[in-house]
Amino acid sequence: MMRAELLIDAVHIGVVVVDAELKVSTWNRWMGIHTNIPQNKAFGQSLTELFHLDEERIKTLSRRIKTTLKLGSPTFSIASAEGFLLPIPLPLSSRVNFDFMQQDITIAPYDATRVMLLIYDQTPLIESKRREAGKSKELSIMVENATKTINKLKAAEALLVK
Repeated sequence: MMRAELLIDAVHIGVVVVDAELKVSTWNRWMGIHTNIPQNKAFGQSLTELFHLDEERIKTLSRRIKTTLKLGSPTFSIASAEGFLLPIPLPLSSRVNFDFMQQDITIAPYDATRVMLLIYDQTPLIESKRREAGKSKELSIMVENATKTINKLKAAEALLVK
């Protein structure tokens, strides 16, 4: 194994190199662990063969890859806006709010005909934001109810004073 391959396998993000036809030439260990698709099975396969991609995801991915290759600069897919680009299932024990990993993906030029997908799992962050938003909503409901109760008590006190 070359040094670059060792590095790509050591990082804690998904690294996939594909061409414009979505054929895989690099698939790191992280991808194998999170997709249950071993590296040797992924090589030479199209992402459409490895994942059940709907037409919209295929079009989005193809458009971003072509844009990246044409401009020679990265494009991005953001989890908070799009959820996921590649349907990587979450383990059953992790499926609180989502069935699929929520991903930020950087699509960067690799060479003249291929791009590198850098896949960052944002699921824990997005779930945390949802929990905090839920807590904020619960707190505002509690404050609203407390305010109503205080106003009722004030009105009752005013009646008693009269």
